[in-house]
Amino acid sequence: VNILVGMWLPNIILAAFTFVIFRRVEQEKPIISTWVQNRVIDFFEHYTGPVFRMIKQGGNRLLRWRPGRHDEDFSLYYPDSLEIHANSVERVYHYPNCDFYNCRDCTIRFKNARIAEEAGFAPCGYCHPDRG
Repeated sequence: VNILVGMWLPNIILAAFTFVIFRRVEQEKPIISTWVQNRVIDFFEHYTGPVFRMIKQGGNRLLRWRPGRHDEDFSLYYPDSLEIHANSVERVYHYPNCDFYNCRDCTIRFKNARIAEEAGFAPCGYCHPDRG
């Protein structure tokens, strides 16, 4: 008897599932009822969703964290006071005493005039009247 149950029970279960699926399709209903779909969605939103979000946030933190990152001297590359403001539209740069130093189009900052000129910018006519 145990062998018959062990051999035929999976076939009976699969036949029952097949019957239910065919019946629901014939009646043009979804194969999985909306009640079950809603319960599965609620489960994923309330239990597994936060877990996946925490794993993703932890992975992002690990990717952003680098040991010894603050040991480097970033002041060489990003000085606190970038003295030269450059106008990217007119390709000119301004010194702090210039009237156009804080103009709307001055979106680029340089450490000094040499770097600005190497980047293809020229001094404005008010900063250097002889060169402008």
